[in-house]
Amino acid sequence: LLSQRSARGAMPRTGKSEGRITDWDKWPIWSASMLAASLAALAALEPASVSFWSDAWRGTPLGSYPSQAQVCADICIALSTVSLVYCVIHGVRALALRALGAESVTQAGTPLNISLEFGSAVVVSPTLFLLYASGMIALGGSLEDRWTGATRYTYVGLVLHTAADLVGTVLFLPLKKEPLLYLHHVLTITSYGCACLTGFGHYQCALAATIELTNVFLFVVMCGPSIGIAAGSALHTASGVLLWVTFTVLRMGVLPWGLAWYAIEAYSQPEATVLKLPQPLRSFQWPSGIVVLLMSAYWYVKITKGLLKAVGIGSKSA
Repeated sequence: LLSQRSARGAMPRTGKSEGRITDWDKWPIWSASMLAASLAALAALEPASVSFWSDAWRGTPLGSYPSQAQVCADICIALSTVSLVYCVIHGVRALALRALGAESVTQAGTPLNISLEFGSAVVVSPTLFLLYASGMIALGGSLEDRWTGATRYTYVGLVLHTAADLVGTVLFLPLKKEPLLYLHHVLTITSYGCACLTGFGHYQCALAATIELTNVFLFVVMCGPSIGIAAGSALHTASGVLLWVTFTVLRMGVLPWGLAWYAIEAYSQPEATVLKLPQPLRSFQWPSGIVVLLMSAYWYVKITKGLLKAVGIGSKSA
């Protein structure tokens, strides 16, 4: 976050090109607005409990599933936390650029983009992976648990995931991200938010969301040159390889396997599986997974071409 050695011209530019840093870049206006809005919503909800993070830290058993009002309050708590973390990252990046005397950067290196990409990829994604993996271990033993079970870990993961994608979608607006990313987040928010609110489908969401681990390496590849990780360096190259490996294993392996397993169980034992899900989740969960798989396949082709080009095998135009 503190280096600017290769910020200029290091990254492909999307949306805003290299130029003078504006006040919108210097100050975390968008994240601070989300923080204020989430706190206001939390105050309006007047929840019975605000112990979301303390319960998560202690691993308190979920017990009876929270009411929908409490789920909404917990999402607001997670929203405020994510927004605050993004504000801090934004501030550190802005101060670093000021200390270095940098007056212009590519979009990839702006405090706004770094706060989103570093926050989601390096802070949120590994946390989600650990939460979901723990929940899957607990729920994977029986058919009933896989379709109707919920644990503290899956609940916290789904709440945090929904909140982080809500913040991310708002930050996409000033960054003018590609349309596929909006679609990806809308699908996630809808499917995971529904699982949060109803208490069903936790295992399937957790299994699909293991793909979030790829974001760690994507951040280094895409934003690394803007924060001092030189393109072609050992770390940058290793991250590119690991991005392709995790994409292959998780997005092209685990995700389609999970979708196929979902379809087999739903077809062979509908009364014990899919028919137990609330109608919105039943209609949306599996199709949204298929759309995410298709988007992942599209990105996988681009990543593979980039990797082949990097090792001197692919076309120069890849």
